[in-house]
Amino acid sequence: MKKITLFIFFLFLGIASRGQEIHVSNPIRFLALGDSYTIGQSVLVSERWPNQLASYLENRGFTIGKLEIIARTGWRTDDLQNNIELQNPSNDYNLVSLLIGVNNQFQGTSFEKYPTEFRQLLNQAIQFCGGKVAGVFVLSIPDYGYTPFGTYNRATISAQIDMYNQVNRRISEELGVTYIDITTISREAEEKPQYIASDNLHPSGQMYAQWVREVIQNMDLNIAPGVPSNKERYRWNLYPNPVIDEVRGTSAVPIASIIIYDLSGEQIIYRSIQDNAFSMDISDLSSGVYFYRTILVNKAEISGKFYVRKN
Repeated sequence: MKKITLFIFFLFLGIASRGQEIHVSNPIRFLALGDSYTIGQSVLVSERWPNQLASYLENRGFTIGKLEIIARTGWRTDDLQNNIELQNPSNDYNLVSLLIGVNNQFQGTSFEKYPTEFRQLLNQAIQFCGGKVAGVFVLSIPDYGYTPFGTYNRATISAQIDMYNQVNRRISEELGVTYIDITTISREAEEKPQYIASDNLHPSGQMYAQWVREVIQNMDLNIAPGVPSNKERYRWNLYPNPVIDEVRGTSAVPIASIIIYDLSGEQIIYRSIQDNAFSMDISDLSSGVYFYRTILVNKAEISGKFYVRKN
């Protein structure tokens, strides 16, 4: 499966469902709680949304002290509760996520149990974050009715997913936890088949990248003083900006490749460099905003945006 990492533009796009801003501090100790959507069924480990988020934060200069995922395909809220008890995670995390409920709906379990079990799980998530609500966030349940697997019963699936999301949103707001709506993104899959993994049910790495974009939009990303970004660390420069016909780049570490994306997240240019500097003709690009991901020979990644302006 082609590796897709589109976190380069998360800070610049988005229609995040804004609530309390998620506080991020160094070093990051991240615990992700959930089901198949959190473990990343049918995608590479690097394409799981928690891993993409960790990679993005690391690229911003944060240190990832710990990344733990407690999730498995098919888990309901009670399954997650039972396995949390078995694994007994510590309370020293400073970033904790919760995404759970699709299997309650899919397996037809009693809806009446969901509010109680979800509230218990969210309270546990807060405890794992040292009691600090600002480090916890909830993702809404995606709508698999818009996948090839779920189209046979879309109306019913969507209505029930909305019902579950009304509950988890209400409880999140009651507890002061940031709530991030990714259901809207999941419903774009009907028009964007690249958002679906090869199993025709779960999200692809590209859809997960869009989820991370929404998370980033809700984060306080002030890097601790003295922690350099990759741009500073590798003395990276992309210029001029705005660009008219030709863009140039330089780096203290040799550049392996650069990828250019448009506003929709589609890759439009890939160039192998293998040098400390390059120039690229972009005269065919129309005026607007574009995003890049630069991969250095030491595997470090640098991302950002530039503008094309035609006379």
